[in-house]
Amino acid sequence: MRRFLLVLMAMMLSVGPASAWGPQGHDVVASIGEKALTPAARTRVKQILQGQSLVAVANWADGVRTARPETAPWHYVNIPVTEGGYNAQRDCRVEDKLDNCVVAQITLKTKQLADPTLLSGTRQEALKWIVHFLGDIHQPMHTVGNGDRGGNDVKVVFEGHTTQLHKVWDSGIINAAADDHDDYAARLFQSIKPAERQAWLVARSPVEWVNETFDIAKTKIYGPLNLIGHPGPQTTAIVLGADYDTDKIAIVETQLKRAGIRLAALLETALVPPPPRR
Repeated sequence: MRRFLLVLMAMMLSVGPASAWGPQGHDVVASIGEKALTPAARTRVKQILQGQSLVAVANWADGVRTARPETAPWHYVNIPVTEGGYNAQRDCRVEDKLDNCVVAQITLKTKQLADPTLLSGTRQEALKWIVHFLGDIHQPMHTVGNGDRGGNDVKVVFEGHTTQLHKVWDSGIINAAADDHDDYAARLFQSIKPAERQAWLVARSPVEWVNETFDIAKTKIYGPLNLIGHPGPQTTAIVLGADYDTDKIAIVETQLKRAGIRLAALLETALVPPPPRR
């Protein structure tokens, strides 16, 4: 009973968003990442996951949140929308702990994954977190704070239905663009140009990724909806334009592709040692 009450309280007090991209988006990120792996890295991933694919574990992190409520803040970071970017002391501190946000957790889990002295179960779990968190950190609504729980407290009318701004960005736009998410991931991967991949890999750190994503949230989502300077729950629904999904799909697809390519690069670095110098 006490455990149940603790879980319930954590869920009620959570100031963060409920999910990122939705299961479909996380599957797409994992699929793109898997396709971008070298054979050596793909082999190491399968060994650590005991034969499972990245797609199979992409949503594991959301599945354990109820049983492990202390992990809820790991999925996002609340950078104030009025600020210029990420500040660890301000944005990643929860109950005096500085590792309670997605930026710090990617760094921590990557170190665990890359450490061959750790137990196989620890490394396997670290890999599951990483697959999911690379999706989270590229979801704009998981990087911005405006007193509205990542847009969950902002009512909008999207495609004729009242919903939350966060939900539009985690699944609404994706679902409007694609019915078959396996095919969608394949098409997105095939569309990636070598120059794009090279440009995305210039940014190698979670701090760079989160600042990039936060800028999208600020300038492409909150700014156009006139939400900057108007914090907190929005009780009056904002009517999104009839072409909102087609207007924003390019942003969503770029973020999904960036996340997948960066996921693959991170796993390559952590799991495949560089060849010895001659």
